[in-house]
Amino acid sequence: MPNQSLKILAIAALYVLTAKLGLLLAIPPGVATVVWPPSGIALAGVLGWGWRMWPGIWLGSFVVNVGTVYDPSAAAASVAIMAAIATGSTLQALVGAFAVRRVLGTIHPFDRAKDVAMFVGLATAGALIASTIGTTSLAVGERIMWSAYPATWLTWWMGDTLGILLLAPLALTWKREIHVLREPQRLVEALLLMTLIGIVGLIALGPVSLVGLAPYPPFPLIPLIMWAAFRFGHTGVAIAMLLVSGIAIEGVIDHVGPFIQPTLTASLLMAQAFVGVIGTTGFVLTAALNERTQAERERQRLTMEIQKAAKLESLGMLAAGIAHDFNNLLTAVVGNLYLVKRSLDPAAEEGRRLAEAEHICLRAQTLTKQLLTFAKGGTPVKETVSLGDLLVRWVGFALGGSNIRADYAIQPDLSPVDADEGQLSQVINNLVMNAKDVMPQGGHLAIRADNVTLRSDGPLPLPAGRYVQVAVHDQGPGIPAADLPKIFDPFFTTKPRGTGLGLTTSYAIVKKHDGYLAAESTPGQGSTFLMYLPASRRTITRPSTAVARPATAGAKILFMDDEPPIRDFVGALLQQAGCDAVCVGDGGKAVEQYQTALRQGRPFDVVILDLTVPGAMGGQETIKRLLEIDPRAAAIVSSGYSNDPVVAEFGAHGFIGRLTKPYDPDDLMRLVSEIMRKKTESVRA
Repeated sequence: MPNQSLKILAIAALYVLTAKLGLLLAIPPGVATVVWPPSGIALAGVLGWGWRMWPGIWLGSFVVNVGTVYDPSAAAASVAIMAAIATGSTLQALVGAFAVRRVLGTIHPFDRAKDVAMFVGLATAGALIASTIGTTSLAVGERIMWSAYPATWLTWWMGDTLGILLLAPLALTWKREIHVLREPQRLVEALLLMTLIGIVGLIALGPVSLVGLAPYPPFPLIPLIMWAAFRFGHTGVAIAMLLVSGIAIEGVIDHVGPFIQPTLTASLLMAQAFVGVIGTTGFVLTAALNERTQAERERQRLTMEIQKAAKLESLGMLAAGIAHDFNNLLTAVVGNLYLVKRSLDPAAEEGRRLAEAEHICLRAQTLTKQLLTFAKGGTPVKETVSLGDLLVRWVGFALGGSNIRADYAIQPDLSPVDADEGQLSQVINNLVMNAKDVMPQGGHLAIRADNVTLRSDGPLPLPAGRYVQVAVHDQGPGIPAADLPKIFDPFFTTKPRGTGLGLTTSYAIVKKHDGYLAAESTPGQGSTFLMYLPASRRTITRPSTAVARPATAGAKILFMDDEPPIRDFVGALLQQAGCDAVCVGDGGKAVEQYQTALRQGRPFDVVILDLTVPGAMGGQETIKRLLEIDPRAAAIVSSGYSNDPVVAEFGAHGFIGRLTKPYDPDDLMRLVSEIMRKKTESVRA
């Protein structure tokens, strides 16, 4: 509130100060001036600081008119006239700012050439408000004759229009452009330019003539205005035009120069038209140059992003290949550990150590999933999970070895969500790592998870419904307001060694989960990242660890994988479960075995197909061939590319189940058992 009050007082003070300068060019009886700078100050104040600046405009206008309108012999009438003029000036600024925002959609109308042209039109129309209210109040209060109404109104309107065109650009752009004058050479150049404009203006516009000759045409001023536009932007053009307008109007008042007409009003109109036209030209030229500069910068940025994207694509392909091969190796390791473990006493030291080794190998799957998400950002392979339990595990893992303590506030009855654990763990890891970066001295990281219900008319771009909200709040310095809208942009980073991809990837992952990721920050009070995920309608079922042997005994299984160690382990696993297993290395051999089994009248009950087989038929093409041969074929897709769309949406591709490598052998047997149970039930039915 104190800051706002200071701004209001600043607006009032600037209004009075610039009014004193404008009144130097007032025409009799001194109530209207050919250039009224406060109109530009008022509009810029509302555009820059908001509509709450209106008291400063009203106060400044009222104070100014004390010296021009107030008559002690008619105090009440004078106060009424002054109040009416102040109200007109205030309304003009408010309506003008509203029109600029509504029509142009911005508070910076000088950034684009077409916006400059539209701003000139809005300024010309907006100036009708104060001139009409002010002139009418003067005539009604008998401060001017009604016969003088047209000339006074026209002068007032032209003065306000020119004041807006000259002062508003200066007030709105000087902070962004004044830095160019910090260079000594540019400052000297600016002083030289203004000196030349002054000299040429005095000669061309009449106050000074050479050797008694008539004033020169004003055309030599045009290249100087272009110089100002090219080198000093809107600020340079505005200052140059203030100088030119002062010289031109002084020449008109002295009845010299190229704008002299039969009447003073007509002469002023010609001078103001000239100033307005070349000023508008300068502003449009500056905006066009800025647009071209921005376009060139954007082109360079896009070129760099394309180059980065190409490098990332190559790195992504490498990461995907490594993840796929690593998953295959893990599958073979996990499988063989499982087979050895089953031959030992679980209570024995060897059995416990093998179980721990198996568990660690399965945990390594999270790393490969992160590699695949980085490589492709693939479709999530969703399972119904308890987000509260996973948050404690993921955050604790990411904070391991740091001096930051996590404080959890997780709603006891937190709804489950349908999510890809590997991808969501990457999101949480990115958020926690960001918190660690902004809290090098340590501190507390607040983790909160709640059930929320969103309405359709809420501020978030999400449909109405039930969601789980996760809030991660750090105690860092906060995110600057200028950076906050850009933190999810690709390659945007404030870290010296950052890639600008962590939050971008996190945002994309949450969006693919039909959720939303947002950030809130107050400088000095830390940052809060908010993640919204749709609450699942399903409940979490804890699968039994026991393998249903009776459902698999005697089942005929066709297993296809290009890795011999995986074929060996799965073949041994299925045989131990009482299955009749046939293992092959590619899709072509799988089709041959399936056709042979059909001809012999002993078809396969379940087919397990590896999705990717280098140099041979993979699982996707194989299932198409099998369904053509036998529409009742029951196939499971298996892949080291755990986020492949075929794995994520296996049903749409003809499969009835999926296994993501490295898979737990119990999961494989449980899935086979479930398929056999359903087949048995359908036969009985």
